[in-house]
Amino acid sequence: MNISRRKFLGAAPVLTGAVLSLRTSLFGQSASGSDALSELDWDSFYPFIGTDFTFGRGGNAASLKLISMRGSAPEGTKGAKQKKCFVIRFQGPYDKVLTQNTYSVNHFNLGEFDLFITDGGTKGREQYYTAVINRLIS
Repeated sequence: MNISRRKFLGAAPVLTGAVLSLRTSLFGQSASGSDALSELDWDSFYPFIGTDFTFGRGGNAASLKLISMRGSAPEGTKGAKQKKCFVIRFQGPYDKVLTQNTYSVNHFNLGEFDLFITDGGTKGREQYYTAVINRLIS
């Protein structure tokens, strides 16, 4: 087969598009570069209440347990839009407190994503954290 340099360079954008499309469908990622959290909603987290999520990496990582969820969609919101607005609460050890920040989070089933958490208070020897997911689009 004889392919000229001009034909090869002309086909490169098509080949690149095909590879990106294949990558998108194989790994469930968006070619536009959206983050993994954007793919997770109420139904993604709910089955994992009571399981551990790892916040951070390496020696600074902390294991937090997802303990509860509550909806936060505006009144009158129905259907799929309700599942886009919710508050999740985590529980962790009192001796390893995380600051309010965005952390790389890893879960055995949900994979890796970035999540912003805030201090949710303490009770006894437990520290609580809150994350708000709010994706309501009118």
